[in-house]
Amino acid sequence: MLHGIKTGSTTPAGECLLASSNKDDFELISVVLGAGNTNTRFADSISLFNYGYNNYSMQEVGTQNQTVQTINVKGATKNTEKLDILLQENVYAVVSKYNTSAFLPEIKMNENLKAPISKGDIIGIATYKIDGTTYTCNLIANQDVKSSKMFIIIAGIILVLFVLLLFWKIADMNKRKRKKLYNKIRI
Repeated sequence: MLHGIKTGSTTPAGECLLASSNKDDFELISVVLGAGNTNTRFADSISLFNYGYNNYSMQEVGTQNQTVQTINVKGATKNTEKLDILLQENVYAVVSKYNTSAFLPEIKMNENLKAPISKGDIIGIATYKIDGTTYTCNLIANQDVKSSKMFIIIAGIILVLFVLLLFWKIADMNKRKRKKLYNKIRI
């Protein structure tokens, strides 16, 4: 369905036509410059639209909430360390009807990704490269990832052991001093 046109004419550009069309939610724009006459510019524009609709389509290459990868998150609890990564929204691309490739995204995660993570947090980006055009979409966390307290527990145990060792050394030093003093007094 043709839904917008603008005609024009200049000596350097000749007969011109800018037109837009929409078929099955796939919108195309044609630009014809230097047409020999008024009828040619309309025929050329129709030919461009027919070529576009016959050879290309708008396709969904990624679906909102589609799992694209599962990763292990550093510093997470055992129950929440596996995180499903989802597309934040649908990804549509103009694709040649002759392209039979599977459209797999290139995944780039945020640097230093670690727990805690909340459901819906943006944690990376998916990039689709199709017929020379790049399409991107945010990646989000499918569930909460809780932080493991194991590091804090281990650090606490080490601290307690260090303090006990320090007291033991001090007590041992005091015991030696008393023994030395007792030996001096006895002599």
